[in-house]
Amino acid sequence: EIGHITVQPDGELCDCGRRGCLYTCLSERSLIKRIRRLSVPSAGIDRWVRAIGEGEPWAIALADEVGGYIAMALKHILCSYDPEIVIVGGKLMYSLPDLLGVALAQKGYIYDALRSGASIIPSFSKNQDSVIGAAIMAKAAYLDNLLNEKVEAPVDSLVSRGNIRERF
Repeated sequence: EIGHITVQPDGELCDCGRRGCLYTCLSERSLIKRIRRLSVPSAGIDRWVRAIGEGEPWAIALADEVGGYIAMALKHILCSYDPEIVIVGGKLMYSLPDLLGVALAQKGYIYDALRSGASIIPSFSKNQDSVIGAAIMAKAAYLDNLLNEKVEAPVDSLVSRGNIRERF
C-alpha cells in the first residue's frame, strides 16, 4: 500500500508500527494535528483551506510541504508501476484541488522522463475513488479474460462433433 512507504525516516509513529509513513504525513488525522499545532487548537482542514486563500504563511508552507509528500508518492508510483495514468484523489484533493499542481511543481521529485510517460490527473469524485478504481480494475480483468479466451464458434463445434451430418 502506497500509504506505508517511508517519506520521513525519523517521522511520527504510524499505525503499522513503522515511522514516517506517507500516511503519517497526508492522512486527514495527521494533517489536522499539524494544523492545530500551527494555528488554532480546534482548527481542521476547512480552516487550513481558508488560511491558504487568505495567504497565511503557515498555511502556504504546510501546502508546500504536503505537495512535496504527494510528489514523493507520485514518484514511487511512476517508478514502480510505470502506469499510463495516475488519478490522484481523496478528500484532501477534493478540498484542495490545487495541491496536485503544487506537487507537480516540486523540484527534484518527478523528473521529466517520468512525467512524459504518464498522465497525472485529479479525481473528480468526492469519496468514491477506491470504489471507482476497483470497478475499473474488475472491468479490465473481465475484458482481458474475455478477449484472451478461446471461444469455439458454434457452427465449428457442431461440425467437428458430427452433429450436423447426423441431422442430414
